[in-house]
Amino acid sequence: MINTRITGTRETRNILRAADQTAWLYVDHLHQSVEQEDLVMLLEENIIRGKTECEELNVMGSNRAFRVGIPFDLDQAEEPQF
Repeated sequence: MINTRITGTRETRNILRAADQTAWLYVDHLHQSVEQEDLVMLLEENIIRGKTECEELNVMGSNRAFRVGIPFDLDQAEEPQF
């Protein structure tokens, strides 16, 4: 069998595309009075540029824990205030 390159002519729609890169941080052992909005506000006001996602995690005990998604930006991570 001879290797032959076959090129298709079918037209396709670009339905799939890559998502923006996100770094996930897991923040735990927070006081029970800390809310999602408090954590997001702290990050956006002081550290993070861009959209921040935050989800509360179920934990045992009275502390709180969150999974936080931040834009993956290596330039931003090298800044002293990060």
